[in-house]
Amino acid sequence: MEQHQVPRNISGFQFHLIGDMTLRQFLYVASGGALAYFIFRFAPFPSIINLSIAGLVGFVGFAFAFLPIQERPLDKWIVAFVKSIYSPTQYLWQKEGNMPDILLKQATIHVKPASKNQIENHKYAKEKLRSYLATLPSTPHETLNERERKYVEKTLSLFKNELVLPSVPSSTQSSYVSLTSLSKMNQNLPISSSSQANSNANPALQKDFAGLAHARVTTTPPQDRIISYPAPPPPHSIPSEVKPAREIPTIINNFGRTPEIVPNQQINDSYKEQEAMQKKLSEMTSEKDALLKQLDNLKRELETAEKPNIIRPSNSTETRRGPTIKTITGKAEIINELGLPNLPQTPNLIIGVIKDSQKKFLPNIIITVKDNKGMPLRAFKTNKLGQFASATPLSNGTFNLEIEDPLKRYIFDIAQITLSGKIFLPIEIIAKGEREILREKLSKEIFGNPNI
Repeated sequence: MEQHQVPRNISGFQFHLIGDMTLRQFLYVASGGALAYFIFRFAPFPSIINLSIAGLVGFVGFAFAFLPIQERPLDKWIVAFVKSIYSPTQYLWQKEGNMPDILLKQATIHVKPASKNQIENHKYAKEKLRSYLATLPSTPHETLNERERKYVEKTLSLFKNELVLPSVPSSTQSSYVSLTSLSKMNQNLPISSSSQANSNANPALQKDFAGLAHARVTTTPPQDRIISYPAPPPPHSIPSEVKPAREIPTIINNFGRTPEIVPNQQINDSYKEQEAMQKKLSEMTSEKDALLKQLDNLKRELETAEKPNIIRPSNSTETRRGPTIKTITGKAEIINELGLPNLPQTPNLIIGVIKDSQKKFLPNIIITVKDNKGMPLRAFKTNKLGQFASATPLSNGTFNLEIEDPLKRYIFDIAQITLSGKIFLPIEIIAKGEREILREKLSKEIFGNPNI
């Protein structure tokens, strides 16, 4: 299939008659240029003002032609702006007193009366439905409802007789509280119009559905049942002459049995058993704690017995000597031998070189300058010639130089320097290898002096 072009707005299409410009664009550019030339040539102002006004007018004509905003030219924006200012922005609705004609016309509804055949067919269908429902057997839920109804009637019959307790001799008379049924309240309530309409329904429909099994509405009002309960007696002992009524045991026997009373001997025995169990539990916990303590002691003894002798590695730095500093004098010969540049003329600048025991330069060694409190102040890194230098001077005082080899090949002592506001001479720091460490260790073991 051939691909079709994107649909375009044909009604607003304009032909490019003059080069790549449409006729409207050409008119805007030409009018703007002509007006700018006229202002520049004939306006009665200084040449600077005429030139600025003419440039502004020419730019406006160019903008109207070639600078749209949101794909809409500036002339349409100006027209929309003027219309929005002069058109109303708020509309009010006022209701008229005249009714519409469509509401005044009376609607006529034509009801077609039912034919005799439709009425006879409807009656025949009702008779068939009635005969079919009469042949259906009783469903299980109806028998269940019958059992429930009997059970409810049986429980309500228990409350027909009033429960009367004999009077107890006391200072206050017992008061009775009666609960009346809601039938009296329902008699006083107004009957809704819907219930009246249902009562005055078509008797023919009631006759049609008389054989169906459904809930029937009883017209006889329910009888009032009064259940009298005595008020609670005062908290004192009841005399032995008072005998309980006979109605109370019957109700208790109907609803459930009274709980058996446990004798005091059984309660005491159970308490004794609980106390014995608690004693056994406390003894077991104490034995458990003692066993745990013994187990901890055995573990500690095993650890101390099996702990091997710790052999310090050859490159251990636990026993360090004091800082060793070699100050390089300001002689040019020594400076040239060490490969250092000229001495700095600013006081308190640190400069130095790091070598190994064979006088070889050590590159990429990290030097950290710390004060007496251990706060780092400067950090350097040696170049390929093992040199390091600080760019800014330090204050007067004593500082420690901690040196570290990233490759863990050499070990360095902590160098301590003192700055006093004078030109600081370069220092030379010698690294320690495995050979030097073994030599110090042997000399210390043999002679008690680390220096041989």
